[in-house]
Amino acid sequence: MKRNAFLLACATAMLLPAARVPAHAQTAQPVKIVIGFPPGGAVDSLARIIAERLRASLDTTVLVENRPGANTFLAMDTVKKSAPDGRTVLINFSPAFTIYPFTFQSLPYNARQDFVPVAQLVKFPLALSAGANQPYKNFDEYRQWLKAAPGRGPVGMPGAGTSAHFAVLEMGKSMGVEMSAVAYKGGAAVLADEMGGHIGAGIDSIGSKLELHRSGKIRLLAVTGSQRTALAPEVPTFAELGVKGLDYPSGWYGAFVAGETPADVVQKLSLALNQALQDPAARKQLENLGLEVAGSTPAELKATIESDTRFWQPVVRETGFKADR
Repeated sequence: MKRNAFLLACATAMLLPAARVPAHAQTAQPVKIVIGFPPGGAVDSLARIIAERLRASLDTTVLVENRPGANTFLAMDTVKKSAPDGRTVLINFSPAFTIYPFTFQSLPYNARQDFVPVAQLVKFPLALSAGANQPYKNFDEYRQWLKAAPGRGPVGMPGAGTSAHFAVLEMGKSMGVEMSAVAYKGGAAVLADEMGGHIGAGIDSIGSKLELHRSGKIRLLAVTGSQRTALAPEVPTFAELGVKGLDYPSGWYGAFVAGETPADVVQKLSLALNQALQDPAARKQLENLGLEVAGSTPAELKATIESDTRFWQPVVRETGFKADR
């Protein structure tokens, strides 16, 4: 434990090269974490949990700046235009880098050139759920219910053009059932309609559903991914249930800095972030939010983006969906 603490102190003390920012200036120039989501949600909590650990390890002020709206473009623009010194960090979700390049005809950023991957922070599966008052208690019964009569296929999800949107379409294609993704203004509205019986099912990140599932207000029917999630090991994957096309990697949040940030700065920031994720209290807090700690090197996050992009490109193009049309 002492050795790890010593290594972390050495690495993080060198986060910014002395030639650019003298050691005594660290406290005068805070590190800023920028997110494209409002205060109070899971991403905001993630950013603040990370910031708390970085304040100690970097011995400097670490601020969280909320720049919600416009599909996280406002937050991305802030980081894109920041100095490439590792002091302005974007925490954002995977669609901004793996799906938006195909759903928007025009983007205000270049995902590959304007940002440098630093570390994958957390990951999570999507979960299909239904209100406890519905006649089906598991996915097989839900599938039979869908096939019994036309028009039962609408599934609620928070926002169009995300992985949840395309998961619904892939589900319908695999089962041979006409399904439609109904966009809501946020996951809370989807859950309200699920519990009220106004929609047959909803799909969103599992973290928003766990407490309601545990309290018996909704039922989790299936999760995406190649294996069951430790967050709800009793819930089968779509693949186990014979639904193809939903075993892709989980959704995730990663850390990024402005393009042209020097490699040594990126590597040292990555080390500091990964060490923060290993804090037992931090891991517990994140699990309570429905987030599984991931952690990665910059190269590993880059490879994940490339792999996810190869998966989503044909899926999105087949639907012809455009968010800005």
